Amino acid sequence: MKENWKIIYAALARFILVAVGFAALLGILLFDIVVLGNDIPEISATEISQELLLGATAILFLMLGRHYPARRGLYVLVAGFFATFLIRELDALFDLVYHGFWKVPALAVTLGAIAYARRQKGTTLKPLADFVRSPEFTTIAYGLAIVFVFSRLFGMGFLWENVMGAGFQRIVKNVAEEGVELLGYGFVFSGALRYYLLSRNPGQTATVSQERVVIDLYSASEADHQAA
Repeated sequence: MKENWKIIYAALARFILVAVGFAALLGILLFDIVVLGNDIPEISATEISQELLLGATAILFLMLGRHYPARRGLYVLVAGFFATFLIRELDALFDLVYHGFWKVPALAVTLGAIAYARRQKGTTLKPLADFVRSPEFTTIAYGLAIVFVFSRLFGMGFLWENVMGAGFQRIVKNVAEEGVELLGYGFVFSGALRYYLLSRNPGQTATVSQERVVIDLYSASEADHQAA
């Protein structure tokens, strides 16, 4: 009984922490609109926060690659993916060199990550299979779907022109699109951070495994009771 309450309290604490984090993301959006009075341009608190979340996610996987050689190929590839996407988000900065210059460092990072992972024999495929089975990967995948798909569709000018008609204002479209995109990055980072913490703390991983065992045992006992 005591163990069950510990599991419930831990889950509640995680919920509160995530809720506070997502509320903070909305606060960033409000800071841009209310305090700075902008329409979420390339250089804004919202855009910078998105880039910081991307960069932090890439760093977390790089740190995992440093600590776990047996999974280094996977972690370098994942870090390279998020680093490449970060470079794409910083295209306005790279455009100071020339328009479209971001493709050069993005390609270099991509090829470098692939080449490095290929040299780390046996550290990519099996770890990837284990990674995609984790709940944290599901959280990251949801975040990426929000960023790549939902935010793009939700931010279509066609949609908002039909919603507002003659009163169409681009700031409304920008706030909707960038706000949803920031939420997606929040999902990605929260999944990556939890995965990092569980990987670095075997005791916590064991606790999570115990939670799953308790849930499985409870489900089995319920099924037996209903069968009886």
